[in-house]
Amino acid sequence: MSIALLLRPNKNVLRFFIGSFFVLIALSCSSYADSEATGALPKMRASMDQLASASPSPPVALDKKQASSFTVPLLRRSNVFLITDDQAISKNYAVHRDVVSTMLSRLVCAITNKKTTSAAWQSLVKTGAHGDVIGIKVTTEPGPLSGTHRELIKALIQELLAAGVVREKIIVWDRRHQDLLSAGYGLESGLQLQWIEEGSGYDPKQFFSSPLMGQLVYGDYGFNPSSIVRNGDISQYTQPQNDFPNHSYMRHTPRDFKNNFETKSLKNLIHPNCETRVQKTPHSLEEWLGHTQNQLSNESHYAWLLTQRLDKVINVPSLCDSCYCGINGALASMTLGVVDNWRRFIKAPYYGAPYIPTLYATEQIKNKVVLTIMDALALQYVGGPSASPAHAVPYGTLLASYDPVAIDAIGLNLINEERHTHQLPEVGALTSHITSAEALGLGHATKKEIEIISLSKKGVSPGIPGSRD
Repeated sequence: MSIALLLRPNKNVLRFFIGSFFVLIALSCSSYADSEATGALPKMRASMDQLASASPSPPVALDKKQASSFTVPLLRRSNVFLITDDQAISKNYAVHRDVVSTMLSRLVCAITNKKTTSAAWQSLVKTGAHGDVIGIKVTTEPGPLSGTHRELIKALIQELLAAGVVREKIIVWDRRHQDLLSAGYGLESGLQLQWIEEGSGYDPKQFFSSPLMGQLVYGDYGFNPSSIVRNGDISQYTQPQNDFPNHSYMRHTPRDFKNNFETKSLKNLIHPNCETRVQKTPHSLEEWLGHTQNQLSNESHYAWLLTQRLDKVINVPSLCDSCYCGINGALASMTLGVVDNWRRFIKAPYYGAPYIPTLYATEQIKNKVVLTIMDALALQYVGGPSASPAHAVPYGTLLASYDPVAIDAIGLNLINEERHTHQLPEVGALTSHITSAEALGLGHATKKEIEIISLSKKGVSPGIPGSRD
C-alpha cells in the first residue's frame, strides 16, 4: 500500500520537477546568450579589436563617467567646410586681417546655416551676462608661423562680442605661457590669456586613468622635484623645457623668424626620435627597480580651466604635422594639450591609439567642444608639433567641422599632399588614432563618409578628392 502511494502521481512533485526543468533551460539559454553577446560584438568593437591586433595596446580602464560619454558610429556623412583665399597670407607670412575676418564669417555662417555670424554663434553658445564662459583653445607650440594665428583669434573674438558674448567670458588658452608668448599672443591687447602649467593648473579630483604608467615631469600634477635632486642641483627639474628660441624675433617680420630659426636636420624631422622630447621610460622590471628617480603615475589630470571654469570650447588647432601622432590637429589639441602625464599615450607602439580618441570621448572634453576651426593659413608638413619654419608654407585656408575626426582626416590628406610636393614620404602609421576614433564613433575618417564643401572660388581650393564648390 505504501509503495502504491509513492508511485501515485503527486501534483506538487510534478510541479517541482517541471519548474526545475524550465529553470535549467532558462539558465542555459541565458548563458548561451551571454556567450553570443560577447562573441558577436558590434562593428565598432570589432574594428577596435582589429586595430588592437595590429598594434598591441592594453585596454583603457574607464570609470562610469568616462564610459557614459561614448557614442555609437555615426549614420550620416560628416561635413567639412573649407575656404581658401590667396590674399589671406602673403609669401612673407603677413596675415591680412580683413581677408581672414571675411573668410571666418562665411565659414561660420555656412556650417551653422545662418545668415549672420551673430545668429551663427548664438546657435552654438549662450550669450549675455548669464551666458557661457567660452574657451578658445589655440595651438601655439608650432610658433608664430605654423601655430594658431592671433589674427584669426582676434576676428573670432570680434564675432563673439557682436553676438552678445561678454568679453570677460572669452578666454584664450593653451598649455604653456611661454608658447603663447612665442606665438605672439603677448603682443595683442584685449585678450584674456590663460595657461595651464604655472597658471590655473590641473584639477586634482578629475583625471583620466589607464593601465599605462607614465613618468611625471616638470609641469605635471603631483611632480615633486625635491625627490629627484642630483648633487643638490634641482634647476633642471624646476624649469620647463622649451624648443623655441628667445623672443627677440618678435621685433622682426615672420620671414626673419623663418630665416633665422635654427633648423634641425631633415632626416631627424621626417623620422624624428621623439624620445629626445619625451623622457625615456624604462620598460623591464629591472629598469623600473633601478630607476629610483622616476615618479610614476597612471593618471592624467584634466586642466582645471576645462573642468571648473569653461562652459563651451571652440577648438582652433593649426594644420601641423606631429612626430607623436602624425597630425597635431583637432583630436590631439583637445587631448594631449589639456591633460598632464600625456607622454605615455604617444610612445611606440601606441602613437595615440586608442588613447587619444578614448580621452576625447570623455564628458570633460567631448561635451564641451561646440566647433572645430582648423587654422590652415600656413601648413607645416615636417617637424611638428614644434616650430619648424623651414618646412612651413603659406596656405591661406580655413576649415570647420563639428566632426573632429573628419577634419583631422582632411588635414592629414593636405599634409601628405604637401609632402608629395617636396618628395617626402607620407606620415604613415602614426595616424592610427584617427581610425581608432572612427571605430569609437567620434566621427568619420573614410573619404566616402566625408563631404568637403568648398566656399572658395573654383580653381582656388586645395586639391582635395571628393570636394564640391
